[in-house]
Amino acid sequence: MRGLRHLKVFISYARKDGAALAQRLQADLGATGFDAWLDTQRIAGGAIWTREIEQALDACQVALALLTPGSYVSEICRAEQLRALRKGKRVIPLLAQSASDIPLPTCTHA
Repeated sequence: MRGLRHLKVFISYARKDGAALAQRLQADLGATGFDAWLDTQRIAGGAIWTREIEQALDACQVALALLTPGSYVSEICRAEQLRALRKGKRVIPLLAQSASDIPLPTCTHA
């Protein structure tokens, strides 16, 4: 576990129904030594948020995809997952709500 603690973790979520869980997850991971990236904690006002997200995805080793009904319909969440997969990142889908559908990009990883 010691080597894993310094992993950079990107948290992908939909604000409308995943924000509270994402914030809790970021706090819990941060408390155990992981560098958990969450947009509300790391993007400054006036920044170009798409560039910041792309840079965070490029720098992470792991992307956590919080799967909720909101993330399923979010083009941004899907784009984050696809970019992470294209960049060879380990994407871990987390079923955050039992009624969530799972988008294709998070179902398989070659």
